[in-house]
Amino acid sequence: MPDRSADQTTTMGGLPKLSYAWAFQAYESFVETLSPEVCQHLGEHREDSYTVVFGRTQVGKTTLILNLLGLMPQAVRSVSWVLRGGRKAGNSSTAIPTEYRRSRDDCWRIIGGGQDGEYPDDDEACIALSKMRIDMEKGKASSDLHLCVVEIPDCRFRGARGLLPGTRILDLPGADAQDLVERRFVSRVAESLVPNADLILLVGRADDLTFLNAEHLALPGLSDWQITPHRFRVVTTFSFTPPSIRDFSRRTGCWGDEEAYRQRLIGEIEGLVALNPETRDPQLYFPLEFGETWDEARDLHDDRLTSMIDRLMQRLHHDIAAANSPLSRLEGAIAIHGSVMRIHEAKLEAVKAKMQGLEEALARSHDAIRQLEGKKKDYQTRMARLSQSIPSDKDMSQKARHLAKGLRGAAAELQARALDHLDGPEVTRDMILELIDAAPRDLKASLLSISGHAEYDESGKSNGDTDKSDEEKRGTKAFWKSVSKLLADSVIEGLEGLDHAPFAVLRERLQGYWLNAYWRKGGGSQLALDRKAFEHAHDRLALKAAEVLRAAVMRHALATRRKVQEEEDRFGALLEGTADLMAEQQSICEHIAQERKSLSVQLADMKLSIHQEKERSQKFGQLLSEAYNREIEEVHRDVLEAPDAVTAFEQLALGSTLRAARERVGARIVGKHLHA
Repeated sequence: MPDRSADQTTTMGGLPKLSYAWAFQAYESFVETLSPEVCQHLGEHREDSYTVVFGRTQVGKTTLILNLLGLMPQAVRSVSWVLRGGRKAGNSSTAIPTEYRRSRDDCWRIIGGGQDGEYPDDDEACIALSKMRIDMEKGKASSDLHLCVVEIPDCRFRGARGLLPGTRILDLPGADAQDLVERRFVSRVAESLVPNADLILLVGRADDLTFLNAEHLALPGLSDWQITPHRFRVVTTFSFTPPSIRDFSRRTGCWGDEEAYRQRLIGEIEGLVALNPETRDPQLYFPLEFGETWDEARDLHDDRLTSMIDRLMQRLHHDIAAANSPLSRLEGAIAIHGSVMRIHEAKLEAVKAKMQGLEEALARSHDAIRQLEGKKKDYQTRMARLSQSIPSDKDMSQKARHLAKGLRGAAAELQARALDHLDGPEVTRDMILELIDAAPRDLKASLLSISGHAEYDESGKSNGDTDKSDEEKRGTKAFWKSVSKLLADSVIEGLEGLDHAPFAVLRERLQGYWLNAYWRKGGGSQLALDRKAFEHAHDRLALKAAEVLRAAVMRHALATRRKVQEEEDRFGALLEGTADLMAEQQSICEHIAQERKSLSVQLADMKLSIHQEKERSQKFGQLLSEAYNREIEEVHRDVLEAPDAVTAFEQLALGSTLRAARERVGARIVGKHLHA
């Protein structure tokens, strides 16, 4: 039962805070049912407002914080100088994650960073902050350092309008911090503090919106800014001075139209980052301008534009203050639950997409295997053909002898026809000289014919060739066809210089005759001797030609066989490589199948989680009703059991506010988030 003796003057929406006690009790019961993934976003209970400012260095974060805290404009330069540790303008003010507060008096106070203490003047505070940065950069800072708190003298705020007392603003250095130690601090602080912040300001220059890219927001609690957009505000600095925005203002004339500037900003962001529907709410975007750059841009100081900037700054103040409301936190917690539901659903869709990708990858691998199998069969067929086409040494030798024998047979026919001419009744010396000139020419023609058609001659097979298949016969024919293409030039070149040598003695004797016609014939006549000399010379020429042909056939057959074997080896290597690729693709298929099986289990678990989260969401309204009814019963009993009339009246007055509190809770939480 709530402590009804507690101070009831604190109000929420005009009602005593105690009027909402039952709602927070229901919320506590609700939180106990939530999954750890939801709970990690809920943060801790606090009484003070807590805002985180995150962005790259040198974008004006610290100046923004000073404006939000209510620092007098004329004090910004001197305070910034102290916060930079005396470094020149353009250097970062934040050495480590730093929380800025308004001091209770006119002293600087530093808590953490090894410089704890009070500093009466700017110089002392500047030296302390400079030393803290040096220690950080040299790695001398305490390993258990969490963050640094800097309290700025109250005199710098007098007469200025700022945030409510108790407001805390954490300046978190960007993920692009130069020092490794600093980056480690950033990550550690982000992990512990960012999820607990009431509001997170993502700050960057209007002319460089890449600060909203996923890789920049990779710190804990920041990567889900589109999942829980109500916890974030996007603030751009230098929002009106860049040339592109000046041009936009001149073209549209929207000097005081904040909606136009916000929509332009959203459009520019969507050019870099895909935004969810909830993230496109213009109320989440604050294009601002302040500091020295703005002071110097006198041409832009139009009343409409300056008034608009003031309004936006006031609304940012309002959003920071509103985020501190316990009821707003309660509302935000339920919104987070709904957001995590969307996270679950987004992850479910991502897993489904991954599953689809696996199915497509598996199909591609199967298709690759089929193609590789086709290549494998093709290589095997080619290797078989090549292997079948390669003759043995015996086959090549027998083929060469057969072709040489064929040439000798052709030479014998040529010789017989020539000798027939010499057996006729009219034989002259010139006739023999003509036959001598024709013999090499006719023999070359026969040689070319035989060598050019070697593949058609089947008589040179070994004894086993008769058992060869048609495929093997085709392979053998292809081999000898390749050889025959090489023979022609080779054998003719081999005969050069030898074609007339066997007839040289006979030619010389014939050319020395005084008479052309033979006058005496018979077995011992000069014609018989010349005829015999012609026959012997023709035999010698045929033998030389046959030897040239045989040697050329063997030489080119061996060379062709080497090439065929090299080609066979090449296809063997391709076949081996194809087998390796097939094994690799098969391994990929097995891996995909295993991953697909794991994803199937994950899908089932995720669907169950979503179902459970939905059931929990539906229970929250029931928990609120039960808690409200219990509270009514408690108030009724307390009125009846009150020790005196005054106490009874107090309890009755409290009870009269419960209905209004219930309507407020129902309108802001249940109706908005659970039944949307």
